[in-house]
Amino acid sequence: MIKIKLRNYYILELKIKTSDMCNCVCRLAREVHEIRESVRYLKDKLRASEIQMARLMKTKSQIENDISVKENSLAIDGKACMGLRKTFPSDGNVGPIFNMPLVR
Repeated sequence: MIKIKLRNYYILELKIKTSDMCNCVCRLAREVHEIRESVRYLKDKLRASEIQMARLMKTKSQIENDISVKENSLAIDGKACMGLRKTFPSDGNVGPIFNMPLVR
């Protein structure tokens, strides 16, 4: 009788260990799946961020080029055109050039 009970006890103990091991494996498998999903999500975010960064760098380069062109235009205007503006004949009685009467 004791041998039968002892044998049943060992069988039950083995079943508990097996069940605990299965639960542990299932939990680990779930955690691995969650980690893989997190890595996939982070890689997608990184890829989107890199694309956005490339767009921003291109926009920055275009803006810097525009600024350079405008600075160059202002420098040319200051050197070449400002002298002409200062010596342009203007009569206080006539007013601006656009208000001058047309000659027919």
